[in-house]
Amino acid sequence: MSVGTATVALVLNGLGFSNRQLYLVPQFFADKPIEHLLGPGITADALNDDCLARTLDGLVYWGYPVLRWWCERWTGSGSMTAS
Repeated sequence: MSVGTATVALVLNGLGFSNRQLYLVPQFFADKPIEHLLGPGITADALNDDCLARTLDGLVYWGYPVLRWWCERWTGSGSMTAS
């Protein structure tokens, strides 16, 4: 599973107002149309804590600088908070 797909899963989990540990994410997606949301061949069991931890590591490594750049561009400031 790609980092992008797993990131979408994390966002969807967060939008579901589920404040749970990573190992419970598959439980959140158990009754959701996962293949429709994330793509063919993706199962709830594939969204385990190991996969999501690798995704978060990847986002920290290369995703944060991109996110920071977009936030700074959007807010027009050097900080990530909109004032």
